[in-house]
Amino acid sequence: MSDSRALLNIVLSVPGILGIAGIVFRARGAVLWRMAVLVVLVILLVLGGGLIREFAAEQDSHRIHAWTGMVFSGFWSQDFSFHFDLFSLGQGLFMSWASLTALLVDGKGWAAHRSKLSALLLFLSGVLGAVFAGNLLTFAAFSLVGLFPGVMVIGWDDSKNSAVSAVRFGAAGAAGTVLLLITYLGLHPVVAPVDIRLVGGFGIKDTLFWMFAVALLARAPIVPFHASQWTMLRLGRLPHLLPVMLAWNLGLYGLFRFGPMLFPDQ
Repeated sequence: MSDSRALLNIVLSVPGILGIAGIVFRARGAVLWRMAVLVVLVILLVLGGGLIREFAAEQDSHRIHAWTGMVFSGFWSQDFSFHFDLFSLGQGLFMSWASLTALLVDGKGWAAHRSKLSALLLFLSGVLGAVFAGNLLTFAAFSLVGLFPGVMVIGWDDSKNSAVSAVRFGAAGAAGTVLLLITYLGLHPVVAPVDIRLVGGFGIKDTLFWMFAVALLARAPIVPFHASQWTMLRLGRLPHLLPVMLAWNLGLYGLFRFGPMLFPDQ
């Protein structure tokens, strides 16, 4: 792995580290203790990433890279195009910037939203790791796990519609995940394991693409049956706005991430 790519991998892992650190540091403690724990996390990331990369060379690398991505964003893989890494870096920085901006504008201070921001950053880390899973089952698992932080953040709001919004958010995402699982079960007898790059030559590309597209679009807040609850035009508060953006990202970005490999030839 080149030095520039290794540096990029570390940068892309920052949201996950910050999310973990935010949860660990909820309890009051000495500043030096907090800094020491954060330094240890970074060291473990660098050393662990190298070990994972060596181990993945002899194992199912896509699955390993994706599962490690839930914590460290899973960018130790060298199997995919570099421009997707750059795009992920851009959206990761944008989400982090949006989180910090919302905290500053809110006026309640960092401490008042520390738990919410930590959940958002963990959600972002899960999203970044999920889209680098070449295996459909792993991607579906990440898609499902990634719903929980979003549901928690939406449900934390004090508005009367927060519970309804959280349920709709979770239901829409779960529906898309179920369709992904159906796709996986249908393809498994043909291509096992279901590597997204191997399915094009089996005469099932068109069906897979449209099922995959519907599944991912169901997760984005542009589908009528749930867009009215938390569209960006109606919501501007931190507990709602960023989960909406992340849900949109998980749906549309996932489609663009896998779409070129599956798009029908006709």
